[in-house]
Amino acid sequence: MQAADTSSAINAEAGGGPKTLRHKTLSAYYDHLLTLEHLLVGVEGLLFHSDPAEYRELLEHTICAPRGDKARVFPAYGPTDGTQQEAIDRILQDFRGSDVLLLGSRNAPSNYYMSSRSSAHLSTGAPSTALRSLPWKILRSRLGDSGFRHLFHTSSIFLPLGNNCYQQLCGPPIHDMYDPKRHVKAQQPPAPGNQKRKRDDDEKVLVKVDGARKLVTKKTGSGSTMAGHLARQTARSSMGFLVLAAGSCLPTPSEQVCLTVILDMFPAMRNHRAVPGGDVRDRVRGNPKRVGSMVGAMGELLVRHARLDYGAHLRRCLDRLKDVQLNAYPPLEGEDSKPRLEWIKSVRRTDSELSTKASSRGGSMPAVSPPSPVLQPVSPSQVCRFLGSVLRSLLPIQRIGEHNLRVIVHNSRILVRAKMYEQISVHSLVQGLRINDFIWLCVGDSQRVPPHEAAKRRQLVEQFIYWLFDQFLIPLLQASFYATETASTRYETVYYAHDTWLNATEPHLRELEATLLEELDEQQVALKTALGISAVRLIPKPVGFRPIVNLGKRMRIANKSAAVSSAQLTTANEVLRGVHQILTFEKASSRKRDSLGSCLFGTNEVFAPVQSLKRELMDIHDAMPRVYFVKMDIKAAFDTIKQDKVLEVVAELLDKNNDYCLMLYSLLLPPASKASQGSARRLFKTRATISDHTLATFGEHAQDMAAPLRNAVLVDLFRRKEVTREACMELLRTHIQQNMWQVGDKCFRQKTGIPQGSKISSLLCSFFYSAMEAEYLSWTRRRGTRLLRYIDDFLLMTDDYNVARRFVTVMSRGFPEYGAFVSPSKTLLSFELAPGGHAAPVASLGENGACHFPYCGFLINTDTLDFSIDHARLMAGLIRPPLEPAAWWQLCWVAEQTTREPQPCCLYHNDIDTVYLNVFINFALTAMKIPHYFEGKPLEYRRSKLVYDWLCLAAEYTYSAGRARVRHAARTAASEHFGVPKGAFLFIAKAAMCRVLARKASRMAHVMDLLQRDLDSRATRGLRHSLDAVVTHGWSIVKSAKF
Repeated sequence: MQAADTSSAINAEAGGGPKTLRHKTLSAYYDHLLTLEHLLVGVEGLLFHSDPAEYRELLEHTICAPRGDKARVFPAYGPTDGTQQEAIDRILQDFRGSDVLLLGSRNAPSNYYMSSRSSAHLSTGAPSTALRSLPWKILRSRLGDSGFRHLFHTSSIFLPLGNNCYQQLCGPPIHDMYDPKRHVKAQQPPAPGNQKRKRDDDEKVLVKVDGARKLVTKKTGSGSTMAGHLARQTARSSMGFLVLAAGSCLPTPSEQVCLTVILDMFPAMRNHRAVPGGDVRDRVRGNPKRVGSMVGAMGELLVRHARLDYGAHLRRCLDRLKDVQLNAYPPLEGEDSKPRLEWIKSVRRTDSELSTKASSRGGSMPAVSPPSPVLQPVSPSQVCRFLGSVLRSLLPIQRIGEHNLRVIVHNSRILVRAKMYEQISVHSLVQGLRINDFIWLCVGDSQRVPPHEAAKRRQLVEQFIYWLFDQFLIPLLQASFYATETASTRYETVYYAHDTWLNATEPHLRELEATLLEELDEQQVALKTALGISAVRLIPKPVGFRPIVNLGKRMRIANKSAAVSSAQLTTANEVLRGVHQILTFEKASSRKRDSLGSCLFGTNEVFAPVQSLKRELMDIHDAMPRVYFVKMDIKAAFDTIKQDKVLEVVAELLDKNNDYCLMLYSLLLPPASKASQGSARRLFKTRATISDHTLATFGEHAQDMAAPLRNAVLVDLFRRKEVTREACMELLRTHIQQNMWQVGDKCFRQKTGIPQGSKISSLLCSFFYSAMEAEYLSWTRRRGTRLLRYIDDFLLMTDDYNVARRFVTVMSRGFPEYGAFVSPSKTLLSFELAPGGHAAPVASLGENGACHFPYCGFLINTDTLDFSIDHARLMAGLIRPPLEPAAWWQLCWVAEQTTREPQPCCLYHNDIDTVYLNVFINFALTAMKIPHYFEGKPLEYRRSKLVYDWLCLAAEYTYSAGRARVRHAARTAASEHFGVPKGAFLFIAKAAMCRVLARKASRMAHVMDLLQRDLDSRATRGLRHSLDAVVTHGWSIVKSAKF
């Protein structure tokens, strides 16, 4: 047990009452927190000098949250009757409502899917194991049965787990206290005297989104949000778009067609009481004058749409691309009388087929030969030009206003340039619009608009804008361009002409079908597995393409284990969740750690083995000798794995004597802000364990779960699922050997390699090459040598030249039994060697003659084994922020990025000069992204002062957060690890930001002056002289970056 640390500071209440605790997570749910000792402060004879230490720790470290004033008034001491378990049973019988103590006695249904052979749920019993321990028995003897029962009925109790984490023992489940779906600030009702009679045409401003729109939108606190990214939205049947197509075939749209468009465009005008299938006039409600005006506006919109030549607009957009062939686009007017929207629908069908051809699982596969035609993307400015031209031709200025048209065109550019994972809300799209300029929504000529009428107009404008962007512009973009991301541009959106994309990707798809896939007949497709059929798409790479398979797509899976056969929507990754937890458990098990060899399961695990090697070399040689580095990568690692062999490896890894048990628990983390109320930090997790463990003792597992956490709260949900070893292997065989792809209209089975994009692909690859390493590379386990492997990326560090040369020779020959061969293009050495007569690439030397060897995003100094950031990779292109912030003043991402990897700032892994250099590079690269948010406009002094304050706060937060993370990871005294003085840290951070912003002095002059004032102050006079070399060296590294 461990007491609350400084984050749970104890503050005495006014009047000398009990001391109140502050906990970062619990305080978001409870107003008052007390230790058990302070809660029972009025109980006589509670503690004696002869009491055991466990009982004292229980009183001092257990946190209680009283529920009401009666919680602090304990009844007089009474007798104890019966055993401890009988007293616990009496407490449970008296409970009313939901309580953690009662959860264990119920057989809650599980949501885990493993296979039809999975066993039934287990009854875990009541969570009374902790209450039967000696400290609780002593507490019961001091309180009596009445006081003991009063404690559990009036307080929520939390037991310490270490790292300031707690487990809830009793009380209403904390994860049910704030439901994100229900915890919304209620609007204040109007005063009784101001309430008006509801009219037939007055609807609520916030309208529930219908089922079709829920697929592409989600509700937020500020209204509907167009979720996701254009490239990730699948082609869908847009109701409004199809109705528009029907109207486009009519020379003069009828009133019924216009009303149908109105019903789809404005859900608030639907009359849900109308008879289904009746007259369309009865299904529209609202002011008759407004409805008549809207019918005229929709008729003009349909006529303009029927006359609009989308192909001509698209050709004018692409006129600057000389190599683009436009024969796939529709003919000009006069060449063909085919309706324009029918062409769009046909192109969308072609795009859908191509997307299905090119859809693939979320992982990388080997790039095949480069395309013969040049794949030239369409610039975003040309796409914006196309949308602007269409909008100006489609929307009549007389009905929406010239100002509103400019705002809509401007927002369409934001849509085109949006990056992956960015969201555009309807609220932001409506900003700047003049509602009164939409004359077809007005019902009178009066200049004075009543509040309810103004709210109604704004509601209709929001729904029109939503329809325009979601139901028209996005389908139009999908029909005109192929939008995707690329391996080099990361989050940027890239657009391609459809014919260019088809010509470039068709050879790659044919090669994949010939080398990696095996075609299935209709009968085999009908017998598809529980994991379904995967959709495939292609991601452009600098050379070739990368197939991406979508295993996160929801599909219907029959639930055969249910009493009545039913189907539920799930994903392949959800089906594999149980297997993933079991493999994760075996990965972390100490019993299997030796068999995994040099495997790394995260880039943060690279530091410890390198530093242990450094200590060994110092012990052997009394000084740092020359260390030979070799980095080699397996070619097409995932696709060359032999399926039978990887199943043998996993079968050997799983426990042969016991089955497994999946435990579900709730994890609550500190809220991101006070406004979140803790609801956004609630997670539901699963943990696997051996089934012969005592299931009721969740506390033993909770301490392991809390080891990497801080300030968290864990709640056992008492849901268990037993999984047999045979069921696990059966699902793995299905996943590996029956992996189905859909390419166009054909279905294929992956005949070699393992599926990529699943939750377990990286684990399977790591286990597979661990077996290969144990069989062929066990001789590298010697003093003075370290072999590291992150999935398929090998790194050897040794002080013996012969060991390094032997490693290169063995790896170059390959391992045919495992289907593994080295990729020569990714081989890198720190010394000269020519395996097989071909000279291998050698890492270049820096300006000071030191060699910085790249691995896992870091640079390792071959002379000192210090770590630094791979700044050369980060500065390879234009430095821009990956995502747009919600507002320009949200600069807290500076601290988020600089504290993402605290280990380079740790003195345990680096010397002080390397730490200072890492700090400078971190803040310099982050500061290069700041000018991007200000669109070339000079900042006035007030805003400059605000940006300066945020930068200073970010630097201080980075120091504090980095020190806390290093301390937490080290588990030892801070002086041994994070010895960076705060003053030096802040000086280097401000110097880096000042140097970078000086390059943008026209916009950031005031911010730069404020930073320079701090650097020239008397408090930093001594630091300027001692840190000048660090600043000069750091600037020489990053000054060539483009931003």
